[in-house]
Amino acid sequence: MTDIIRLIVKIILIILLPLMLLIYIVEMNKLGVFENIKNLFSNDDNTNEVVVDPDVVNPDDVKLIDDGTHLIFNNVPINGTLKYYVAQMEKKNFRIHVERFGLEGDEETKEQKEQREQKAKLEAYKEGKATMVGDFADFKQCRLYVETLANKDLVYKIQVEFKYVYEWEKKKENYFHLKQLLTQKYGAPTSCTEKLKPKKMEDHDINDSFHEKKSKYETIYKTDKGDITLYINKHYNLILEYLDKKNSELITEHALEEL
Repeated sequence: MTDIIRLIVKIILIILLPLMLLIYIVEMNKLGVFENIKNLFSNDDNTNEVVVDPDVVNPDDVKLIDDGTHLIFNNVPINGTLKYYVAQMEKKNFRIHVERFGLEGDEETKEQKEQREQKAKLEAYKEGKATMVGDFADFKQCRLYVETLANKDLVYKIQVEFKYVYEWEKKKENYFHLKQLLTQKYGAPTSCTEKLKPKKMEDHDINDSFHEKKSKYETIYKTDKGDITLYINKHYNLILEYLDKKNSELITEHALEEL
């Protein structure tokens, strides 16, 4: 009798153990345990691969764009095609500037806005220069002008136009704040001209003196990769300009070839 009971127990164990193991495997698979183990020991390097949009730039050209010989703006080398550079600035939360015509308060759908931005992009690529809008160096709603060489789709100059301020004291404060930051990064300026010769120390007189080129505020930092210039232009706008040396020299080379 005892032998029969032992035999029955063995048969039950033989049947139940594989069934219990199968149930355990199914539950572990649902929890993703086996997938995690697979990823842990996988030798697939594709997970660390940097994906480059082939419509923006040839992946083989990325190292040429960032070869260490170009002036840097906003952590991006001033080099590459306009389409590529616009894409890099979009990653920095800049957007193509779009003029909007219509009545104040007109509602615009998301699709309409995207269509206008896409049209503005295509026009910019056609003209070889782009205007973008975004925040930069703690200043809100700056305009960013990206320019390419004549007859060559290659970015060489970046200009930042800071939001217009009419009051001279505030404009001067912004100028010296940026100058201090630039000096901390690039060292002492190569040259600096800061003269103010208005008829009277009124805001509109100071404005006129810049328009008439009687007043001049300009600080230049020359580096081995290009020039950075901070100035107030004749339209009384505060401008920060980055001019890449290597790509700018291509203008001279192109002119010499045509002589």
